Amino acid sequence: MLNKKLFKYCIFSFILLSSVFNNQPFGQEKQKKSSLKQKEQYKVDKEILDEYIPFVLTECSPIEGEETETRVFVSSLQSGFNNYNTPAPGYSIEYSISTGRPLLFNAGAELFFSEKDTKFYGATFNAESNYPLVFKFVKGLGLVYLCGKGTITTSKSIIYQLGSNDNFNIWLNRLKSTNSLVREGASQALGWLTQNSLDVEKSITALIEASRDTSKYVRRNVAESLGRIGDPRALPCLDVLSDTNNEKENIVREVAKESIQQIIKKNKK
Repeated sequence: MLNKKLFKYCIFSFILLSSVFNNQPFGQEKQKKSSLKQKEQYKVDKEILDEYIPFVLTECSPIEGEETETRVFVSSLQSGFNNYNTPAPGYSIEYSISTGRPLLFNAGAELFFSEKDTKFYGATFNAESNYPLVFKFVKGLGLVYLCGKGTITTSKSIIYQLGSNDNFNIWLNRLKSTNSLVREGASQALGWLTQNSLDVEKSITALIEASRDTSKYVRRNVAESLGRIGDPRALPCLDVLSDTNNEKENIVREVAKESIQQIIKKNKK
């Protein structure tokens, strides 16, 4: 019995001394491993953000509070503000009674730039009309780039080039990202970058699969892109997205209905 106690005491002493020599408090080895694992996970997440969300305009901060589902086409000064409060299908523009400003400044608002020399928040946006710059106000980040091609000149005269290396295959792969913002950008970009018959085959298949995404914004963008592509094979999918029994979000249903009409009109010609 004495030998067993002595043996246990020696083992305990060895563990205690080892932890002291390694500057590791006894009993915290698991905690250290857990911390390292969390750091590794954060590193992976940060790499995903760096790769797929290349630009955040931090000087543009949203109004904190309840998120809005507003989407706004922001016009340049040259064209006036005729389109400033024109929503995309399924979105509505509202005004805040307290500020008197449109809720496009709220977190969750999506901004759509398709013109040259558009001023917003002190920055100048120059976008390609055939592949517009799309941003979204995100809490804790700022104005996050989703997709599109063009340049941004900040209030500090720093120029950023966005989307110059974009292509169809890049965004097709991003449609399966674990980051919902990346999928929002991908589901929208594919509607603009699908050009030839081979692209259409791949895009229709991928977008129909993405129509079951958990994010309502991804599903809304899927419906819009399918309408822009105009292939009639997307109609069964859009019928599902426009049905109140299958889709609970109004912004998705309304866009799906409009896309159905776009496809029917396009294929009548």
